[in-house]
Amino acid sequence: NTCPLADLNGPYSGNEGQAVQLSGASSFDLEGASLIYRWDLDNDGIFGEPGQESEGANILVTYPQDGTYPVSLEVQDSLGKTDRDHVLVNVRNVRPLMSQLLTNSPINEGGVLEVMLQGSDVGVEDQLNYAIDWEGNGVFENVGMSSSHRYTEDGTISAQAKVFDNDGGSTIVPLPIIINNL
Repeated sequence: NTCPLADLNGPYSGNEGQAVQLSGASSFDLEGASLIYRWDLDNDGIFGEPGQESEGANILVTYPQDGTYPVSLEVQDSLGKTDRDHVLVNVRNVRPLMSQLLTNSPINEGGVLEVMLQGSDVGVEDQLNYAIDWEGNGVFENVGMSSSHRYTEDGTISAQAKVFDNDGGSTIVPLPIIINNL
């Protein structure tokens, strides 16, 4: 009896927070015996851990944060002989979204515009930051979730608000401002 051959069919990639399908279906036994599949998804060297590892030739795995994750598959034939294959799963950052943008616009000239921002990100370790282009000229100022700015001249400004994470992802949304003439 020869050892079976484990084959993970990699490489694999996906987005944080979304399922990635991993397949060991190309694994085989030269004698045609059926195989038992055990996965090590947390790189601890334990295959088929109850509650953490999955079994079967094809599995879905969701990674909560971008990064590179080692995965191992062990296949075992009916006589107990095993083989292992290893692969890296590359998980990409997903850009954050602006989930809330509130202002007190329109305001009167000389008045203070109040802005409340809130973003969301599927990356569980991503830290969110905010910036506003107050004048609509492409120059962003880092701000907190609550911020204010005084406008001394009337007019309409096509400002912008940005939410960005510490992995380089960002989203910019329009922030229209109306300043009434007094």
